[in-house]
Amino acid sequence: MENYPYKTVNCTGAELARIVEKAARKLFHEGKPMMIDLPILLQHRDNIVPLYIRDKDRILAIENRAKEFAQPASSPDSSEYAPQIKSYWGD
Repeated sequence: MENYPYKTVNCTGAELARIVEKAARKLFHEGKPMMIDLPILLQHRDNIVPLYIRDKDRILAIENRAKEFAQPASSPDSSEYAPQIKSYWGD
């Protein structure tokens, strides 16, 4: 579980939802209580390749076009729990 805060940095919301769904389904089919913990989520995260990695050229092109007019959906997380943002593309 080394560097676990960075495992989902570039995952989309849909990918995060799918990770949780797969973890819940596994627990259900194994007849275990619905207690989804971090190791289970990280195990399912390791089984996917995020779109940000899979189709980086297209995502980078979208990001470059959006820089001119798009606004962030929320303010930056400045809490003590916020992981350092790592981008595969640099600044």
